[in-house]
Amino acid sequence: MPRTTITSIIFVASTFFIGCDWPPIDVPPPPECGQVGQLFGPCPEDTHLCAPGLICLDSLPNGTICGVDSETGPTGVEVVACAAQFGARPPSCDFFNGDCYSPCEGDADCLGGTTCSLDWGACVWPPGTGSDACMADGGLYGACVDNQCADGLSCFSGLAGEMCVRQSAPTQDDESCASGIGGGALFTEQLLYGAWLIDCDNDADCAIGTVCEENIGACLHPYGPHNVKPPPGFGLGPCDVDGTCGYHLDQCFEANNGSGNICTRPDRPEWLAPCSKVEPDCPNGQVCATDDEVCVWPK
Repeated sequence: MPRTTITSIIFVASTFFIGCDWPPIDVPPPPECGQVGQLFGPCPEDTHLCAPGLICLDSLPNGTICGVDSETGPTGVEVVACAAQFGARPPSCDFFNGDCYSPCEGDADCLGGTTCSLDWGACVWPPGTGSDACMADGGLYGACVDNQCADGLSCFSGLAGEMCVRQSAPTQDDESCASGIGGGALFTEQLLYGAWLIDCDNDADCAIGTVCEENIGACLHPYGPHNVKPPPGFGLGPCDVDGTCGYHLDQCFEANNGSGNICTRPDRPEWLAPCSKVEPDCPNGQVCATDDEVCVWPK
């Protein structure tokens, strides 16, 4: 076998094969992460069919999950970032064997409404969270579709996003569905803003791509990708040509020296990556606005 071929194989192995826990992941998970039938989401209750590249693990005694297919499944840090949403411990991923999951020894190790399957030692979704309507667009606790929701639900709109909710008191099935989103208390103690919402204090309390509308303390599906708090240097885009930004990121920060701009929120200055004349390095092609000592997108 030619030496170049051997080198290529070694490179692929060192890039994609991790036989132990991954290090902390600093990338956002894919937007469909954890949704019914999608990556690391619950299996659909009626069909038990997951999205292409995924396999429904439904022989577990206390739940189901759409895991990675060993032959056609997705790989990469985005997959690991998705798994990290549902476990307090680092994900364990071996893509050569189609094995990626959030390890656990008890329910305390599982997040986002998942529970620990002690037989497997992995976080899974408990029975009742795989309804096709649960968290699906237009369904209960899903995103609104053109400001509309399924019969019996209403579209609740906040500053950060929206969500299809029920205005009547929640049922046990509703609570089971909501457990896939809220990380703390599932519902407010009383009817809030004319709808039953999922409690949160910050984005860490929300899962499945939802964000916390902190002024009312409720998880919502964001209006757009710029509404989600990004990792440092990621997600905050440049301002539009007319100096405006997407809804909820309502401030176009213009560098005093004219070097560039960036969309942000005036109440979240910590979202901007810091820099200085001494340490001018910025992530992702941004440049340092030295007068302001923050990173911006160059004009």
